[in-house]
Amino acid sequence: MTKEFGVFLGSMVGEVIEVDVGVWGDCSGKFLRVRVLLEVDKPLRQCLRVDMMEDGNETIMLVRYERFPIHYYWCRRLGHSLSECVIDPRVGGGEEDLPFGAWLKVAVPPRCM
Repeated sequence: MTKEFGVFLGSMVGEVIEVDVGVWGDCSGKFLRVRVLLEVDKPLRQCLRVDMMEDGNETIMLVRYERFPIHYYWCRRLGHSLSECVIDPRVGGGEEDLPFGAWLKVAVPPRCM
């Protein structure tokens, strides 16, 4: 992958701030880290559909998020919980009924001091 491709993918999620090109500057590896500015009033994306070869066949790329605050998994919006959600149509639904879960978040190891 390239930095330009990272900018392309990141722009599908939010405003691109930075693309982590890795130690060698070639964006190689099992994932691509792109820092984006998110609009908190819009739902989070869980995947991106991209026609990489421009042949009509879409590739689905999973999106994971690092270091974001409280997040309610029904509406995929930041900054509130179940009791504060104005969009959730369920009445008396439990956490097990949510269409999204903690898998949207990446487990980030603690930083060394």
